[in-house]
Amino acid sequence: MRLFLHLGQVQHVYPGGYLAHHLLTDRLITIPAPFVLTFRPRSRFTAVLSGLALP
Repeated sequence: MRLFLHLGQVQHVYPGGYLAHHLLTDRLITIPAPFVLTFRPRSRFTAVLSGLALP
């Protein structure tokens, strides 16, 4: 995740003066992953990506 954020062109967001882009990007990837794995993904590729997204 850190490598993705470092290499990608992620914009910095400062709501209320606090840097929040790491938190938001991490949650957007981590929260849906267990749901995909719970409800059996249709392809092996989706299953692998979901598994890699979880810490």
